[in-house]
Amino acid sequence: MRLRRNLEASSACLAEHIPAPSADRIALGDALATLSIKLRRAIVMHYLADMSVAEIAEREGEPVGTVKSWLHRGRTALAAALADPGEEESNA
Repeated sequence: MRLRRNLEASSACLAEHIPAPSADRIALGDALATLSIKLRRAIVMHYLADMSVAEIAEREGEPVGTVKSWLHRGRTALAAALADPGEEESNA
């Protein structure tokens, strides 16, 4: 009984201190999910894990040029996925 109360109290404290993800974070997660696994991993390793292109190439067993291509294609796809639909119409 005592353990149950402690667990319930701990859960209540944790729930109060964890902020909900922002709309931007949700949009980024959704956009990342649209990428192929190779593009997504390259983007995450480079921008979130702060790995260099050479480090990613070594880890993935691919040439540096391939990783650069993945990053370019991933950034292009993310930009398109995150673009404001109204922005595209105004640029046309």
